[in-house]
Amino acid sequence: MSKKITQKKEEETTAKAHVFVDNIIDEDSVQEKVVNEVIEQDDPPKKEKKSELKKKTSKKKHVVDEVEMHTYNKEKMSEDLMDIYKNKDGSLPDMSQFQVRKHGRLIRAFMVLVTSLFFLAVVAWVGFFVFQPPASFSEDAIVLSISGDEEVQAGSKVRYRIRYRNDQERLLSQAVLQVRYPEGFIFSESSFDPSNEQHDEWILGTINQYDSGYIDIYGVMNGDVGKEQSFRVFLNYYPDNFYSEFQKVATVSVRISEAPYTMEVNYPEDVVAGMEVPIEIILKKREYIEQNTGKVQIVLQPDGVFLKTKSVPESNEFYPYRWTIPEGVDEYTLTVYGSFIQSGDGAEAVLPIMLQGLLSSDSDPFLYAEKNVTISLVTDLAISLRTAINGTMHDFSVHPGENLLASMVIRNNGEYPLEHVRVRGMYQAPSYNNRSLLDWANYEDDADGLLVGEQVNDEYRMGVMTWDERHIESLEEIAPGEEVTIDVMVPILDSQDTTLTNFSATNITYSSDIQYTENGEQKVLSASPIIMIMNSDTALDVRSEVRDDEAEFDTHEVTWVLTNTFHELKDIKLSAELFGNTTLLEGSISVPAGDAVYDMDSKKITWKVESMPNGLDVLALSFAVERHEKNPSQTFLMSKVIGSAIDVVTGEEITLVADEVLLHE
Repeated sequence: MSKKITQKKEEETTAKAHVFVDNIIDEDSVQEKVVNEVIEQDDPPKKEKKSELKKKTSKKKHVVDEVEMHTYNKEKMSEDLMDIYKNKDGSLPDMSQFQVRKHGRLIRAFMVLVTSLFFLAVVAWVGFFVFQPPASFSEDAIVLSISGDEEVQAGSKVRYRIRYRNDQERLLSQAVLQVRYPEGFIFSESSFDPSNEQHDEWILGTINQYDSGYIDIYGVMNGDVGKEQSFRVFLNYYPDNFYSEFQKVATVSVRISEAPYTMEVNYPEDVVAGMEVPIEIILKKREYIEQNTGKVQIVLQPDGVFLKTKSVPESNEFYPYRWTIPEGVDEYTLTVYGSFIQSGDGAEAVLPIMLQGLLSSDSDPFLYAEKNVTISLVTDLAISLRTAINGTMHDFSVHPGENLLASMVIRNNGEYPLEHVRVRGMYQAPSYNNRSLLDWANYEDDADGLLVGEQVNDEYRMGVMTWDERHIESLEEIAPGEEVTIDVMVPILDSQDTTLTNFSATNITYSSDIQYTENGEQKVLSASPIIMIMNSDTALDVRSEVRDDEAEFDTHEVTWVLTNTFHELKDIKLSAELFGNTTLLEGSISVPAGDAVYDMDSKKITWKVESMPNGLDVLALSFAVERHEKNPSQTFLMSKVIGSAIDVVTGEEITLVADEVLLHE
């Protein structure tokens, strides 16, 4: 009985399982039908999904077939179905309550996928175009350049273009363009007006993203021929994401290839030392030269080898070896007359001639061209002329109040007599108001030659002394081996005679020459000039007084008096030494300027003054010296005062010496 009941339950369970499986099959069939309808309305790629769904459906049908096959094995079928479809409490679900959904899970998944992709696309678009992070600043994206001719002719018109570009997303603010021109460049115009009077700055303001521009600069180029110069361009700016200033730099090099003038120099190759010769200089302007080239000048550098006597045309005022070329002249000829001077045993003399350019009268010159005039000197002269001032044949220093003694010796070294000899001596000295610094009123000349004054310029006046056979009989004919000597003396004015500060020039030049006839031929010979540097009239004097000579210990009041009225002095230093058993009394030193120090060990007193300007004519240092013991063999209380000072105007060192202090026994 129990077996029948069990068998019956198994049959019922199997029947229910079949019904449940059939419902599943029906559900899948409905789902397959719906999918087929959707796919048939879609594009071909989606038909592939249909085949995939069919494969899945076939798999489920295969499961049903397997269930039917296991029906024969009732016990196993029962166990499998019970495990698969039973509820948690072990009961089977009611198959009649199962419902077939109208839309399949694959369609819903497909729609979710499409919606997700659309949402992600929107998010990507917003992130890229709306929430894109700001671009970073890059200095490499700032482009700055300058271009133009890298080789030009001096005096030619040139153009240089400056380009700039902001090649990035960031804008630049407060942009300023600055240009540093070469030394010889003369600005004429630009395509964009400069922001300052120097024509070297342009305020650009804001440079937007990917914005660019350029400026053309026009001018005339000058400079040393063969020398490279450069234009330097600076772009200063502030990126919009920085608070500090940045700078971009660009340069271009320029070389001057040739001068605005050609220069030709004509001169004799063999010259007798001391004889006057002509030197011809010819300038020709090149065709490309612009009008605004600045000043052009010819400069000779005699350097003790050449002495000019005259020139056509005349040289610049105050500058005897400089000639400025007039503007608008296409060709210029200069003839300089002078003599070459032999230096030592040299057989040659070299005279440099330079062609220079200047942007203005106070600017440094640049070199256009230079040529050296090389002369072979002939030394076997029939006549010689030796000149000395105060015993020296070389340059030296003088001071106001000093006497100048000039001595000239003319000797015939040849085989023929020298006839009709004319001798000249010339002093060129500082001048003020057409009056020379030399005291010609007290001029001494035993031969009583001819004296003529000539105003050279505002600063210099010349005194020309001339002797011939009318003044010195032996100058009518100088026989071979004979010589003639001429001596003259002229003082220099001092502060008692004139106001020295009125004289701005500082040099006195003495030159001499002779003209003679040898074997029927007239010749000229010049001696080397002697230059005297006019230093200040600084003087040092020492004074001493005894307070009480009858006392056991006598006291000497010593005063050093320094006077100066001409040029300013600096770095003054004076010193002297005390002799014997003496002491410099403490507290007795009176210093008007500077510092005075006494060294007890060396018994040396030193006075230093930093400067003594014009208008301060006298400085006096005083101190007291006590003599503890009277020594009959002692002659001097103090040594000579020895010192020095620098003349600010001439730069020369002035040596100062004052006498010793004597003891009055």
